[in-house]
Amino acid sequence: MLAAMMYHRKLDDTPWAKYVPTSYYLMADVLLESWLERGKEPAEWPDLRNLTDDLPDISDSSSSEEEDNLEDPDFDNPVPESTEVDPPQADTTGGEGSPPDSDVLILRSKRKLKVQRVYSSSDTSENSDTAPSKKLVYTPSPKRPRPSRAGDRSGKKSGSLRSKTRSSLDRVRSPLARKSFEDLGPTELAVIEVPDRGILSWRRRGILTQYTPRKGDHEDQTPGFPGYSPQKTEIRYLAQRWTPFEGAYVMLRAKKPWDEMFENWVKVLYFHRRADLSAKVWNLLDEYLEYVRDHAEAFWEVLHWFTIKYKPEWDEEDGDLDKYSVSAKLHRERAARHESVGRSMGARIRKFISKGVPASLFEEPGVWTYPVKIYHLYLVDESTLNANGEPYSLEKQVTMAEMAEPGRTQWTKYCTDADRVAHVSNELRLKMLSPEECKKTQSH
Repeated sequence: MLAAMMYHRKLDDTPWAKYVPTSYYLMADVLLESWLERGKEPAEWPDLRNLTDDLPDISDSSSSEEEDNLEDPDFDNPVPESTEVDPPQADTTGGEGSPPDSDVLILRSKRKLKVQRVYSSSDTSENSDTAPSKKLVYTPSPKRPRPSRAGDRSGKKSGSLRSKTRSSLDRVRSPLARKSFEDLGPTELAVIEVPDRGILSWRRRGILTQYTPRKGDHEDQTPGFPGYSPQKTEIRYLAQRWTPFEGAYVMLRAKKPWDEMFENWVKVLYFHRRADLSAKVWNLLDEYLEYVRDHAEAFWEVLHWFTIKYKPEWDEEDGDLDKYSVSAKLHRERAARHESVGRSMGARIRKFISKGVPASLFEEPGVWTYPVKIYHLYLVDESTLNANGEPYSLEKQVTMAEMAEPGRTQWTKYCTDADRVAHVSNELRLKMLSPEECKKTQSH
């Protein structure tokens, strides 16, 4: 609804629009961009109508065919007790007792009535033996004119609702996020913006980025792992960077980088003394780490999540699916591993805790955890070159990402002890062991 109103510039015409929270406008803006990317035009937003104009008019005459006789004992007098009746005024110019040509009795209510009730009769003789017949006539009160909402609104000041909405959206966007992707230059496409407090939309390597939306019961990302993801309106631009690196990715996987990552796992404990843990706990810990080793491939993939283009885009002229067969297979198999490990990880950890493993043990850098949200890795734009003026290789981009965010390797390299414990809760950090004590907890 909001997206259609924004597209057709109807915000100023809708009174309730000014009460909508800014966050809803931000979501509507993203939805609108998504529609336009797919070539979908929002449905026409109709002009508002004054509903009172649609009400049926009260008939000017509703007299019954039978005349009501006021002297009839069965007649139900419609005149309320609180009304006063003005008697007919005598004709000062005519004969004595001569009634006016048209006798009108007006009922004046002590309450303000929207409809005046008028009794009228036509008298033919002042000597009539019967009471004059009265007929009830409804006279609707005149409607107050209402100002029309139609007309040219192009002369509105910059403080209009539409301008205020755009201003509100800009306050939660970084400088580059306020620009369209098509307007970004080569330098801007290489920038990784760091969002300030209150910023909800920013760019990484030119791609519009947001905080990863809520997943199930998880509002926040697992501690230690960033929680950002490409916005759906521009994820197609990130996918377009994948195809040139498809072959390099297959070659990188052939080296099994996840095996190397596990071999370098942190083998000491920072917050738990060996003497404080029973043999049963150590056995359970070994069992858990064995599971991690067997599924290290899924851990590496979720920490190095590339946006794979595995099918043609909706507006792509060449819709040949065969050229995407390799990428489609990579995407399908990765999704299966992610589903298998990610879905059961929470229950698995709770199972070990129920068997006696301290929950704080899963905050140790050497005890790997599977992030609840995907850890995206953005490929650089083709215009981004290294110091020698050459394109970045895939392996170089992986190394740069791991060095910038050591959590991608489960803190196995490119980091210090301070980096490894930066995400740990304050309560546990107070129990940090000395370097000498840490060495005594080293596992085989």
